[in-house]
Order: sequence, then C-alpha cells, then structure tokens
Amino acid sequence: KTAMRAHIGVPLLRPPLLPHCGPSCSEPALTDWQRQLPNALTLARVLAIPPFVAAFCSPVATRRAVPAALFALLSATDFADGYLARRWEVQTQFGAFLDPVADKLLVCTTLILLSATLGLCMALPTIVIVCREIAVSGLRELMASKGSRDSVAVGWPGKLKTATQMLALQVLLLGTACADGAAQGRAIMCAGLGLLYASALLTIVSGAQLVRQAVRCLGAAE
Repeated sequence: KTAMRAHIGVPLLRPPLLPHCGPSCSEPALTDWQRQLPNALTLARVLAIPPFVAAFCSPVATRRAVPAALFALLSATDFADGYLARRWEVQTQFGAFLDPVADKLLVCTTLILLSATLGLCMALPTIVIVCREIAVSGLRELMASKGSRDSVAVGWPGKLKTATQMLALQVLLLGTACADGAAQGRAIMCAGLGLLYASALLTIVSGAQLVRQAVRCLGAAE
C-alpha cells in the first residue's frame, strides 16, 4: 500500500528527525554540590589534620583507636575525591594543586607523630620520605618553569610507593591503638615498620626515576 501511494504521487509522512546530541543527552545535568564535592573532600582532608594531631596526642586512654579511624577515613576521601572528579568530569586546577598537597601534609604529619612515639626505627624512613617529597616538589617546580612539568609525571613506582606508604601508616596507627606491651600490638608494629621500610625503598626508586626523566628532558631541550 505504501509503494502504491508513492507511485501515484502522494507524499509519504515521516516522523521528524530529532537532533543527535550523543550519550550526554541521557545524562542529567550536574548539580552545584556535585561540582564542588571533590574539592570539598580534598579541603576537608587538610582541615582534619589538626583534629587528627589532637587525637593522637590526647592523654585519654580511650582515644587510642581514634587516630587510626581518622586516618582510614581521610585515606578513603583521597580515593573518593579523585574518582568523583573523573566520574563527573569536574577536574579543576585548584583540585589538581590541592590534592597532592593534602596527601603530603597528612603523610608527613603522621610520620612525624609516629617518629616521636617510636624513636629512631621510625625516624630513619621518615627522613628518607620527607626529604624525597621536598626534593621532588622542587624538581617539579623547576620543570614547570621550563614548560615540561608532564615530563616528571608520576609513574607506577610512585603509585606503588604511595599505596605502600598509606598502608604502612594505617598498620602502624592500628599498632599504637593496641595495649602497650601486648604481643599482638608488637606484631602489628613490626609489620607496619616492614611496610614503611619497603615504602622508603620505593621512595628512592621512584625519585631516581623522576630525576632521570628530568635530566633526559633538559638534555633534549639543550
């Protein structure tokens, strides 16, 4: 019947074509809180450091588990802010700047607190890690001034270092939460120190990798 109508000159009725706007048409627009949440989580990680220090230094016996719980929560926000920023495509320059700063502040603060509690065995890897962070920050500023900041991007040794470092600090905080002198607490502390020394080794390896990348880039520029 349709072919007959076309043959005798009766125009065929077709539904109007809708404009194609891709898969984003089916996705609801982001709200203001979604745009602000990743940066808010990062900023909250910075603002939570003073309460974390206060809980660690508190003489109250019941506070033992608080620093470990706070550190676990703050570590979770470190994952959540990056994931949400990528998921919702709301990355900002402010977030890119603040996220690594928040991580370094939290890690260095925890290292110093634990060094004051555990002594030399904790202070040695702390010195290595803190000095590396300062040196790499200076190196990245140098490369950024030459327009080559991407040449010292984080590689897999750096990511593995960060993961091992955070796990080590979490285990050490759990160890301090155990009763003093308890065998279980000593075992946890030994495991945490082992992880931290492994993290210090990865710190040296990843730092050396970044230095090689920077030297190669500077040599190519000349």
